[in-house]
Formats: sequence, C-alpha cells, structure tokens
Amino acid sequence: QWDGDRDLSAVIRLCWRPGELAIAAEVTDDSVRQPYAGADIWRGDHVNLWLDFQPGVEPERTMFGEGQVHLVVSPGDVATVKPEIHVYRPEGLNPGPGAVASRRTATGYVVEAVIPVERLGVPAFAMYKDANFEVAVSDADNEPVKQESLMTRGTEPWVYSRRRVLPVVFGDGNGKAPPPLRGTALCDHAEIAAAGAMTLTFESTAVPEGKEAFIYLKARYPSTTVTGFRTGSVTLDLNGQRITGDRIANRAPRMTIMRGSEHTMVAPDGAIALYYAPNYFPAPERHALYGTLDGTNPTEYEFRVDGLLREGLNTLVLANLATATAESAHIAHVDAVEFRIRTKVAPPPPPRPAPTGDLPWIAPARAFPKTYLAVPKENARIALAFAGREMLLESRFSAPDGTWQTGSNRFFRHERKVVEHDEWLEVQDTFTNLTAEDLPLMQEHRCDLGKGFCAAWLAGLEMPDGNGSRSEAGNPSAYATTDSVGLGLFAHNDAFIVHASQACRDGVLSLSDRECYLRPGASYTATLAVVPTPRPDFWDFVNAARRARGVNFPLRWSFAFMVHEWPVYEWTEDTVRRFIENKGANLLVQSNTVRNTKGQYARATDWLQADLSLYRDFQTRIRSLYPDGRVKTGIYYHCFLYTTRENDEIYKADRGIDAAGNPMDYGGNGAYMHVFIPTLEPGHWGGVMERVLDGILDDIRADGIFWDEFAQSRVPYVYGHQDHVSADIDPATHRLQRTKGAMALVSLPFRTRMVDRILAENRPFIINGAPHTRTMADKHFMAFTETGSISNCRGMLLHSPVALGDHLTEKKYADSYATMHAALQHGCLFVWYSHIFHNHTAPTAYYYPFTPIELHSG
Repeated sequence: QWDGDRDLSAVIRLCWRPGELAIAAEVTDDSVRQPYAGADIWRGDHVNLWLDFQPGVEPERTMFGEGQVHLVVSPGDVATVKPEIHVYRPEGLNPGPGAVASRRTATGYVVEAVIPVERLGVPAFAMYKDANFEVAVSDADNEPVKQESLMTRGTEPWVYSRRRVLPVVFGDGNGKAPPPLRGTALCDHAEIAAAGAMTLTFESTAVPEGKEAFIYLKARYPSTTVTGFRTGSVTLDLNGQRITGDRIANRAPRMTIMRGSEHTMVAPDGAIALYYAPNYFPAPERHALYGTLDGTNPTEYEFRVDGLLREGLNTLVLANLATATAESAHIAHVDAVEFRIRTKVAPPPPPRPAPTGDLPWIAPARAFPKTYLAVPKENARIALAFAGREMLLESRFSAPDGTWQTGSNRFFRHERKVVEHDEWLEVQDTFTNLTAEDLPLMQEHRCDLGKGFCAAWLAGLEMPDGNGSRSEAGNPSAYATTDSVGLGLFAHNDAFIVHASQACRDGVLSLSDRECYLRPGASYTATLAVVPTPRPDFWDFVNAARRARGVNFPLRWSFAFMVHEWPVYEWTEDTVRRFIENKGANLLVQSNTVRNTKGQYARATDWLQADLSLYRDFQTRIRSLYPDGRVKTGIYYHCFLYTTRENDEIYKADRGIDAAGNPMDYGGNGAYMHVFIPTLEPGHWGGVMERVLDGILDDIRADGIFWDEFAQSRVPYVYGHQDHVSADIDPATHRLQRTKGAMALVSLPFRTRMVDRILAENRPFIINGAPHTRTMADKHFMAFTETGSISNCRGMLLHSPVALGDHLTEKKYADSYATMHAALQHGCLFVWYSHIFHNHTAPTAYYYPFTPIELHSG
C-alpha cells in the first residue's frame, strides 16, 4: 500500500557517452531493505531500467528478447550487501564490467551506475538514436523482504511488455534532440467494395540512416466463421508503383496450412491473399484446418517501401481485385494501415563452420573414493581436511533469550551424530524441547573459506561478487570454492529443506534454518549434508550431491502439451501424428481446458461438474493413432486452487490465510481462484481434490497426470494451518512471533497418498517444480521447471534436470530450439510447452528415456 512520496518516490537521471550508459537515482524510501545479491536483487529495494533498441521491430513480440535490455541497479544495504548491477536481459552477462556506488540519505538512498555497452549486448550509442525505455523504483518494506511496490515513469497499468515502454532519444550535449521518426497511422478502418479501390495520402521526410520504411495493414473478408482464404485479392501501389511480392517483410510469400497444403499468400506481382474470417481474434492462424503451420498471422502484411517512398507527399492506393458473388460480397475490411519507420536490423551472421578434428573424450566417473578426513570437535564444530586444505565447519543454535548456543542448555537438549560416506558427511542434529512452551529454534552452519575464497553458488546460482543470500527449497544447497578446493552444504530432511536459507558473505558460506520451532517436549532431527570437493568445480559438487540424494533415476517422459486452444480433433490424423512425432513426445498432456458457468477456467468442484467431453475425445484420438500405447495421455491437475465460490464457507477451514489474516487468492488475472490446502481430514477439501484425481484416472481414463505447482502455490507459507515445525522468529531477539504452516508440509500427507496411488499403478507422472521434500524426492518421479527465466533450471539440478519450454517468448520453432540450447547450458534437458507446429524432427526426439549419470554445462 503506497503511503505517498515519503514512502516511495524518486528522481532518476540517464545520460550517455559513446560506449557507456549512466543512471543515477535519488530515491525517497522510508524503509530501505536490500539483503539480496545476484539474480535475487529484484526482491529488495532497487532501480529498474528497460531499454528496447529495436522499437517497432517484431511488434507482435511483447516479451523482451533480441535487441532489448533489462537491468537492475541495487543500492545494497550499505553495511554488508554491496551495491550491484545485474543484467536480466540479455541473459548470461553477469558478472560483467561496470561501476556502481550508493549511499544512504536522510530520506532514502542515492545510487549511481555506469554500464559499458558490451555489458548490455547492444551496439554503441549515437547522438539522436532513438529507443524505447521505462524506469521504475521498487520497494520492499516488510519481513520477509520481498517486492511489494513498483513505481514507473509511465502511467499506464503495469505489465511486463515491450508495449508498455516509452520513446526516448539519445540527446546532444545540451540535452536536446529532435523527436524520433516512427511513422504514422494512415487509416484505422476502411471497407473496399469488390472491384473497388481506396486512396490514402501521407507526408514523409527523408528516412534517417540506419532505419527502414514500411507499409503495414491487416485485411480480411468478413465471414461468420473462418472458411479459408482467397489468393490474389488486394494490391498496393505507392506513388504509382506496385509494391511487389519480394518486398514482404513479416512473413514468407508462401505458407503451409494445418491441413498440409501449401499456398501463395503474396504473389510476385504483390497481390495478397485475404482470409474469410469473422475478426482478427481469435486469430485465424490458430484454426484447426486453415491455421498457419509456422504460427504466422495470415491477416497481417508488412512491406518494405525503400525506393518507392518520396520526401513530401506520398499516395498509397489499395485495390480489391475480387468480384461479388452469390456466396460473398467480397467487401475487403482493411484495418490499422500504418506508415512505419523503424531501426534497420542487421541480417543474422552466417552459421559457424562445423568443427573439425578429434572429438573430446568425455566419460562419467566410475569410482568415488573417500578423500576427506572429518574430526568432530566440541561446541558443534567439525574439522575437515581434504586435498591439502583444512576447514572448520561451525554450527550454532538460537535460544529464546537472544543468545546463540553450541550444545545442550536449559531450553533444549542437543545430540549430534556424524555419519561418514564416501563423498559426503551426514550430520544429524537432534533437538528436544525442555520447556513447557513452543520453542523457536534457528540453526546456522557456516564455514569460513579464508583468503583463498573465489566464488559461491547459492541454490545453484553463482553470486556475481561472491556475496548473496537466497531461500530456495527446490535446490537447498550452498557451495563455495577456493583457488584449489570446494565445499558444499545441503539440507537433507523435509523441514530443513523447506526452511533452507543459503548465504555467502565475505568468504563465509552458510546454510541455515531460521523458521523452525518445537512444541513442548517435542524432538526433531535436522540432517545436514557436507560435500567436500577436491577440485574447485561447481559441477563436481552437483554430481556428488546428486549421488548422495540418490536422484540419478530414469527420466522416461518426453512431455508436450497437446493443443487445447482450438479443436484438435478437427486435425487430420497425419497432422496430429506430425505434431507429436516431430516433437518426439511420448506423453501428451491436455491442459486445464474446461470453464465454469462464469466463463472462467474451472477448478475442483467446478471442474467435476463441467462438460469433460473434450478430455474424452482426446483419449480416444491418441489411442486410435497409437494403439500400441507408445504415446501416453495425461491431464492437468492442481491441488491448491478452487473456483466454486458457493463452497467457500463449506471448506472455510481449508482456506489459505496470508500473514495479515486475509483469505488468499491467486492474484492478478487469477484472482477468481482461491487458495485452499488439501489434507486427509474427512469431510475437508482434500476429498474434493481426490475426487478430481479419480475423475481423471477412472472416469476419463487418462494414462497419467501432470501435476502443476506441486509443492506450493502462490506463497510458501499460510497462517491458518499448522505443520508444527514452522514459525516466524525475530532474528534479533530470537523470540517466537507466530507459528505458521508450510504448504509443502501441511499438504504432504495428502500429496503422498495421491502420488503413491499414481506410482503404484505405474502411470506416467510428471510435476512442475522440484519436490521440496526428501519424502517426495525419494519417490523418483520426473519434474520440470518453467523457464520464464532460464536460470530457473538451477533449481532442478539436485532432482530432475528438465526445463519446460518458455511460455513467454517461444513463438516459432527457432525460439524453442534456442531454449533447448539454453537449458543444456544450465545442465537441463527440454520438454515442450508451446503449441508450435513445425516440420522438423526436434532434438527432443532423441532425449528420452534418459538416466542422468553426471550433469555438466553444455
């Protein structure tokens, strides 16, 4: 809740010189909070800058990608967390060159940064060059520290999109510049009768160097449904000269439609095809028969007009070549006609030549001898010696009187058991509450790597300057290296995994649980795994940790969502087969498709009461095509969301409650979905979700299940449920503030029963996200992560190293292919999210089944 300028406001200045961009921000913030570093700095206070150096290029692509930049400048916390520049887009540019400094002020903070162009992955700046931009200041006021407010320069409602940014020009030394030349709208809507024509005029100056000029339009013949198209329908003449087919810029002249036939959409003489369509959305390219194979919108045309354009007055004539018939008046609807000027994009570089010479020999290790010496010491310390280096692992435990303890005391009894394995050390700490009250109990395990410290990875992500903190249950690990060795830690029991907090500060690596409590008289054992690596190699740690966790199990399923936004059962059998086999898919999943009576996607009771015929048709279709069963079916399942409002009171005790005591919903466009927690209590909401699972497997008779947001949804903790081990603890006084429930732990008995049923019946099963508990990880089922940020792959490295395609940026097969490569760089394989239809046999056809032995980058 924004409380005015004193709560959050800013003055942000941008300037440039050849090769460098500078940003300075004077931020008013009544509570400066930034404990994070690296990719996590977005969670705390920071300043954002977005730049689009290709305004108008690929206007249909709303997400940031090639030609766009998103960077964040963090002030740090002045005392321990250093100020930092982090580039989110393009990816792979952290750490990198640049300078940043900050200081606290009486009203907030000042932060300044200079970033060279090579850090941004863009060409050098030039005077009067134009781009699009947005700046924003982000605020986090409360505990736990998380992004709560975002204040932007633009006043439109916030959305992460290229369409949300504003024009900007790189000015001269006086801060002046002419406005950017972007073109102009020529006609919003017109109707051209059969055999008729329309004339438009517009003014143009000389096109600046480095830019290109285009004419863009949308056109169709109105029809009640999509019924195909008419080739050779409309021509365009500019200043008396035909705009010919070789000038088409946004598509190929020929296209293949979904039923398999190929057609000329832009003739050599420039005549374009018009679709018979009721409107432009839902887009005709999604049609089951007449949709475009490559996903191109067939109603949009853009032509280059260099050489045809004049300085001064220009005349554009659009002619409708069709004649009226009994079936159609052939009145051409022409919309959004624009004269566009935008940055000239360099052609892609030619492919690199194929490598030559001998292939490198790569083989996984076969022997894993014990290479360390561990000596337990008093006061919860363990001396480690390996590869000629000595280190000391120190542990401490909080007491509610504000002190740190290293052994038994009047509040709790502490017992330690150390078990040596070949590659790792198992440290079991058992605590017994000796008081008559709930006992808050934080634990911290730390190791100072000394002057030889080099780098740190927290939850799999490398910290740019070696410092940072994270709280990630998906990969509950922390690893650091010196110039010759490395040391890793990971949580190895359910509660510790869920509570895991990773940090590295000035060469001191730590893994903590800051959210645990014990009931009166209760005992609890936390298990810490310690992994020394004789080489300073992150992947050595990953692979040793994977062997310790026992997660090198077969990954059987080449997963793909089946198209559900249009009627797939209208496709020909050949089209369906090619969709599946070119993806190499052996598990086809129908997503959450049905809607409730309010037109919203249905969940739980609404789903059970909906028309499920599409799901049944899906099973019938796939099994008729693959009677041998080599391609399996699955249906989307989610156990935490509910849409039946009239049942809110019936299952009131199962509602997810937030820290402020309010019932939780999914937020944003999903606010109509409320958060509920399934349990095994009779008569509660878990029974509804068990009936949904029964409906999928027993009624619809799907082969298997895709379980979305498996461990938690929306937030990790709720406050209306108890798991009897999770609490908010004051980090200064060590006192218990309130107890809470981790979604992953409260729902664990319910999810265990559902998963055990699925696995006992040997059904295909795959989840979204790492399992978050050892209980689930030990069951050895496949999982993937979403890749809105490809670095999410790092969260899967200690379980199932699989990345789901990026639902935000993949629009063409080449986009998916790029994500496959990016996932491999992070040690992960790829499965399909997008509904892209392509004529290529994708690499995924050769990925699965796959049993990880060792993971590496590439």
